[in-house]
Amino acid sequence: MRQLTWCLWLTLCIVLTACSEDEAIAPAYREDMAELLTDAAGAPAWLVPDGGDTLRIVSGGRLSGTEPNQVCRVRALYVLTAGGAAVSDVVRVLTPVPRHYAVAQIVTDPVRVVAVWRGGRYLNFRLSVPTSGGGQVFGVADEGTTLLPSGGRLLRLILIHDQGNDGDYYSREVYLSALLSGYTGTLIPGRDSIEVRIRTHGDDFVRRYPY
Repeated sequence: MRQLTWCLWLTLCIVLTACSEDEAIAPAYREDMAELLTDAAGAPAWLVPDGGDTLRIVSGGRLSGTEPNQVCRVRALYVLTAGGAAVSDVVRVLTPVPRHYAVAQIVTDPVRVVAVWRGGRYLNFRLSVPTSGGGQVFGVADEGTTLLPSGGRLLRLILIHDQGNDGDYYSREVYLSALLSGYTGTLIPGRDSIEVRIRTHGDDFVRRYPY
């Protein structure tokens, strides 16, 4: 019995030693919608996640075609460090500005809605879109505001999606961020709201969000 106990204790020591030498804790990656700010040379300098602090980019974050002192809407994968953020992957996000369109321009080919949410200066869309690898057109139409009985105003937005000649062999995810800063001074946070309408393959997606 004493010999069996000794063998078990020796085995446990070997396992613990192996774990301490060969295994490490994975870094805590975060994936956020954010604004990426470039410096005077066009290099990535700051990352501003929605609802988060401004983080200095200590590594990574490069995008093609950036200009000096530019603000880019992105989806970023990063790790928080003592000095800011180490960015391991960054992808541009389409940023349509809501505006008035002619009726003929408001094309609403159906999509599948994965999620819609407010974040910072934006209303974010995560969509599943049928495609065969071709290009498609997206936008956000401003249908005006309505005065509610509560005294607040309701901004009505419609997602524009023109699939064009692109097929529907498979689906891909598309992220959009509608920039809402143009309504500053017109809509009041805490009082006004936004109604979003998206055509889907079933009933239309219609939701309201605080401004």
